[in-house]
Amino acid sequence: DVCTIRLDRYGRSWRILATRSRHVLPWRSFVALCAEADIVISDRRLPKGCMPRWIKADRAFLEQTGGLSIHLDGQTVQTTRNAGDEHPWIMAANAARAADAAAYAARKTQYRRNSPASLP
Repeated sequence: DVCTIRLDRYGRSWRILATRSRHVLPWRSFVALCAEADIVISDRRLPKGCMPRWIKADRAFLEQTGGLSIHLDGQTVQTTRNAGDEHPWIMAANAARAADAAAYAARKTQYRRNSPASLP
């Protein structure tokens, strides 16, 4: 699920793209949408092929910066994360990463085969 919006501000049209779910997106069409957008925002990691004109604020970027304050009028971006911050989106990203690691570990041990020496 992808949402796009066009904002007419400060003498130009801004195209903003945002993902809304964790559904797998068709790579080629998504990369094409990224190329048409000025700003792409997502809580997931986006492929390297996703190259918007200005800002790509995906999971990896937001984990480093925290929230962003985007100023279209001066075309500037300010990060809002300071050392030791515990913003809800950082806490959620850490919890999601821990849950993913636990699920991976559970799947990995679920399919472990017994060695022949341990069989009766």
